[in-house]
Amino acid sequence: MIPMLKRRVISLYGQKKQRSKSDSNDSYIKEDSLRSIIKQEITDTIKQLVSEHLANIASQVTGFHESLAFFSKQYDELMQTVKERNEVIQSLIQRNDNLSSQVRSLTERIEQLEQNMRAPNVEINGIPEHKSENLLKTIEQLGFAIENPPR
Repeated sequence: MIPMLKRRVISLYGQKKQRSKSDSNDSYIKEDSLRSIIKQEITDTIKQLVSEHLANIASQVTGFHESLAFFSKQYDELMQTVKERNEVIQSLIQRNDNLSSQVRSLTERIEQLEQNMRAPNVEINGIPEHKSENLLKTIEQLGFAIENPPR
């Protein structure tokens, strides 16, 4: 028997006993009265148990809500960080493209300048190279060989 119910039945039984001293015909609790007492106790107990379980469920839902709010905040912060990093990456890609373009342009310019520097050069094939050769003397000798001396 449920402790609350037991106490109530005992107290009602005790009340009936006191009355029964004067009236010996009512020494026991009537069946209808006992049924209503048991029904009330069961109802109260069920309400109490349901209330406790609902309170437990409510606290769990609150915990889930707090966890979800925390994860949502973390997700938002992460997405903001990703967005900022993507902006930085796009900026760096654009800067890299600009620098690559400048390097290509400067490389072409250097090649053109080197080509222009070599334009006035004369290469003479067929004349042996000497370590201590004098360029002016070689040109003079070449001029006499072709019968066109330098002036």
